[in-house]
Amino acid sequence: MRRVREGRARETIPPPLESGLARGLGAAALLHGLIRQGGVLTLATQSMCVGCGWKGLGSIYYDPTGAVPAYMMPSGQAVMFYNLHHGNELLKLTTQGIATFDPVHIGFYSALPEHPVAYLDVLATASGEAVFVHIINRYFDTDVPVTLDLSAFPAIGETGIWHKYLGRLNDAPGAQESNEIVAFTDAPLVMTGKTVTVTLPKRSISIIEIPIE
Repeated sequence: MRRVREGRARETIPPPLESGLARGLGAAALLHGLIRQGGVLTLATQSMCVGCGWKGLGSIYYDPTGAVPAYMMPSGQAVMFYNLHHGNELLKLTTQGIATFDPVHIGFYSALPEHPVAYLDVLATASGEAVFVHIINRYFDTDVPVTLDLSAFPAIGETGIWHKYLGRLNDAPGAQESNEIVAFTDAPLVMTGKTVTVTLPKRSISIIEIPIE
């Protein structure tokens, strides 16, 4: 049952998995799958890049009446986020202590994955100048501390950048909120030797960028 937002009788707050933000995290998970199979897949374009129908799937939404300027949707923002911060080489990594949950039905899809789903979806890419650790935090109510160990690299920088993809659960903007559900933020990081610990915000994507030599 959906609850009504106080003071806005006609607007309801959908369950978290029906939010635009959830669709954006799902788009990022799809990108993770494509990146992991990058040797056998060629991606030409995202379906429905610009549109006014099927609003939850397009990258950019435009208002046919022209009353609202066109704006990015969470799925399009996820594609943009990874385009801005990634390497062209997929790296091998190992993970420990990541919890899982049973798959759930989403939308009209009836099939379920055969294996449990990880709360943290992690992969790493590298360019000639930096390593990028991409992490989707699928917890919708829990911040998660993680430690990254980059000791396999002979030389890394002493500082890095933490790129964040953060958003709200309400699709319709409230007072002083943008039409765009997701925003990008950056924060500096200081390495402790070849490790760094961060606390991943709930329902977010983080890309940790560390220079390498």
